[in-house]
Amino acid sequence: MKIQMNPTQKTAETDKDPFHLSLSISTKAVKTKNEGKKETKFFLKENIPVNKTELTPLLTKHLQSTNLWHKKSNDIYSYCNQANYSSITGIIVDYDHVMTIQHFKNQYSDYHFILYPSTNHKLTKDEHGLDIEKFHVILPIDPKDYAKYNNSDMHARAYQ
Repeated sequence: MKIQMNPTQKTAETDKDPFHLSLSISTKAVKTKNEGKKETKFFLKENIPVNKTELTPLLTKHLQSTNLWHKKSNDIYSYCNQANYSSITGIIVDYDHVMTIQHFKNQYSDYHFILYPSTNHKLTKDEHGLDIEKFHVILPIDPKDYAKYNNSDMHARAYQ
């Protein structure tokens, strides 16, 4: 799996600052969509350095969400539901045969994003026999703005 960040550090090509990401990660590894539908227990992984070493195991073996949920005082994990919603750290967008990865990278090169292929990326062909590109993009919110999204009303608005 190739995970592409744009960018994670200042380089000669860009003046963007590095950033970290906080995600809710499923407690169990998930191999199929059906398994994923049943998973509701998550743990919070905060300030994840945006690099392939840190992100690959999280994005390839577990469900992940930019929604963060409070855990109850005696619980080790949190449960994903509206009552436990805490804040949002970004938006995850799925691209299924909408554009190619290269087109996305070219069009949005001025923005911070984390791009990674879906498990079924290029496994099917379109009506012309071309591979169908399927991938996910995480568009992170700047951590200093997390507090702006820390209530259920803001959460509901983000998904209208």
